[in-house]
Amino acid sequence: MVYILIQAIQVIIVVIPGDIVVFCAGFIYGIPLGFVLSYFGLLFGSLIVFYISRFFGYAIVSRLIAEEKIKKISKILNTSKGTFGLFIICCIPFVPKDIMMYVAA
Repeated sequence: MVYILIQAIQVIIVVIPGDIVVFCAGFIYGIPLGFVLSYFGLLFGSLIVFYISRFFGYAIVSRLIAEEKIKKISKILNTSKGTFGLFIICCIPFVPKDIMMYVAA
C-alpha cells in the first residue's frame, strides 16, 4: 500500500521522475509484482490528477504547467488521432506523462 501511495504521489507531483520509481518497484518486488503495484499506483494517481483538473479547471492547470506546454499537449490531444497519440506517448519511457494527465482532463 505504501508503494502504491508513493507511485500515486509521484503522478500528482509532476517534478518527481516516475520511471525511477517504477524501476525501484521492479527491483524491490520483482518484475511481475512491481508491474502490478506500479500499474495500480499510476492508475490511482492519474484518477486523482484527472479529478483535480476537472474540479479546479484551467486555473489550477495553468498555475502548475507553462502555457506553451499546455498548448502543445492540447494540440496533440485535439487531433483526430489524439487518444492514440496519448497512448503511444505514455508507452515511451522517460517521457514526462504526468503533465499530459493534467491537460487531458
